[in-house]
Amino acid sequence: MLEGSVHQMVLIGEIFATYRMSVGGEIAIVKMEDYPVPERENSRCYREYLAFRLATKIGLSVPCTSLRQDPQYGRLSVQQYVHGATKPTQSFLERIATRPLGMRIALFDILCGNHDRKPDNLLQLGTEIIPVDFNTTFQITTTSCDFDQETDIILARWFQIRGMLSLKPTHRQLLVDEARRLVERLDDSFLHSCLAEIPTPFCDSAEAEQVWDFLASRRDRLHASVSSWWDKNIAPLHLFDDDALMIAIRQHTR
Repeated sequence: MLEGSVHQMVLIGEIFATYRMSVGGEIAIVKMEDYPVPERENSRCYREYLAFRLATKIGLSVPCTSLRQDPQYGRLSVQQYVHGATKPTQSFLERIATRPLGMRIALFDILCGNHDRKPDNLLQLGTEIIPVDFNTTFQITTTSCDFDQETDIILARWFQIRGMLSLKPTHRQLLVDEARRLVERLDDSFLHSCLAEIPTPFCDSAEAEQVWDFLASRRDRLHASVSSWWDKNIAPLHLFDDDALMIAIRQHTR
């Protein structure tokens, strides 16, 4: 059983069975796959672990996450609690969105099929931004033909209208460079090794193979899809002169 429960179990979030509680004497964010919580959905815990492993490889500061089987609560993901972190302000998010770190977060969400990115699941610690909460990722039922549309949706949501109007041609190179680095770092060998680390009770071999196909396919299409998104949505904006763009930006900040 979980030990060191000197801190009360506090149910957090709104949808999933997620607690802030003590594990081994340390505060952690715990997600449950088997334990029934009234009016809450159970998590697929392996998603939190896999996201942590992949994100760390590409240089994102996702808190250390582990999987464990508890005799009382069943399958759990246990994530290190980030002390001192706060919810980022809108102005901070706008500044970070067009920087390499912000672009890397958006690209990672595209790779994982994460449509739940919002300020509530981003943490700010000083000048660092930390993405958390991967309950809805790696949905292997997503069809490959949806990928370009997902890229459009996730990037538009990340940059927002004001950010998209502010993007310059130099940002295109930053975006495609980040996509290239992500693709290079998450090679076949690394994806296989991460999936092999997940115990069978959390993700059996058949599902692991489906997740690998899902990730490899999206990874291999990422660079082309991001380039296409830019050419279709951002490049036409540069046909306007700077004065027209500034007027449009001011209209969207009122």
